[in-house]
Amino acid sequence: MRNAAVLFLMAMILVLCGGVQAATPQPAGTAEVQQLRSAYRTLEVADHDYHGHRIKAMHALHRACKLLGSEIRGDGKGHQSQPVSDAELTQAQTTIHGVLQGNVVAGQPKVAKLLEKAVEEISLALKVR
Repeated sequence: MRNAAVLFLMAMILVLCGGVQAATPQPAGTAEVQQLRSAYRTLEVADHDYHGHRIKAMHALHRACKLLGSEIRGDGKGHQSQPVSDAELTQAQTTIHGVLQGNVVAGQPKVAKLLEKAVEEISLALKVR
């Protein structure tokens, strides 16, 4: 009985002193936000303007991430050739499609609408020649 009391007391001291910490739960959508960040960065380094559609897609992603509690910004341009840039935009579009299929977006119609807008803008961008 005495051992149990000592163990209990030691456990309470550890808890009160912060020696035992609970795992910090990840906010909902963390993986999805990282995917959207990746898509945003891909669009950011694309070399071609695509008549403003690339920028519009980036703005839609920015607003969607903001609604999900994350901030992304940037407007840089890389030095990619048109075929490489087109391939990067296609990859970003695929990533966004994947996020659209997830549970996090399903419960947030405003986020879903913004991501659909980004996909649409990328489609329009890829038609520019």
